[in-house]
Amino acid sequence: MSEDNDKARLFRAAVELLGASGRQAVIPVEGVSMAPTFPPDSRVLVDFASRAPSIGDILLFHQAGSMVVHRFLARVDSREHGPCLRTRGDGLQALDPPLIDQDLLGLVIAFRRSGTWYRTDGSGARVWAVGVALHDHFWAAVSIAAGRVDRFLTRFGLPRRLRPAAGFLDRLSLRLWDRVCFRMLHRTSDPPDMKESDFKAQGLLRP
Repeated sequence: MSEDNDKARLFRAAVELLGASGRQAVIPVEGVSMAPTFPPDSRVLVDFASRAPSIGDILLFHQAGSMVVHRFLARVDSREHGPCLRTRGDGLQALDPPLIDQDLLGLVIAFRRSGTWYRTDGSGARVWAVGVALHDHFWAAVSIAAGRVDRFLTRFGLPRRLRPAAGFLDRLSLRLWDRVCFRMLHRTSDPPDMKESDFKAQGLLRP
């Protein structure tokens, strides 16, 4: 077994142990798929107690051998997977693959951003979360439609420009919403009173 696979196995075992005990843990996130919500050097406080997510919640889940932190958008029925969750990284253009309940590990209940901790509960934070979820869902649909039009236009020798344009408007509108409303709608929080979990292995947890 390679070192990376061994780290992944140990990481999953540690997370599953936390989940089984209903504990909470502070976990570093890497990458830019949740930008601008999670800039570099962000941390999330994950609650592993089992409960159904609400639209806009940020989830920790299994995906393709990694632990992923993305936003919950809707519960749907898939022909292939049956009832499942749809998620997306705020900074990505496409939806994630369907998420089954068994792969859901926990919910983010607070996060550290630019050195300050913020709570995800409260009316303001819920308005923020639902607004971002609606944004993510809408622009994912626009991206899919734009991609189909682009593929049609290539039959006539025209360049594919609609989907990149949709991606640009997606990112721009989210950054404007973030800049104007984030601090206004979120309550700050004291740092969690616990030792940060040692889940920082590169590539094993990604936003």
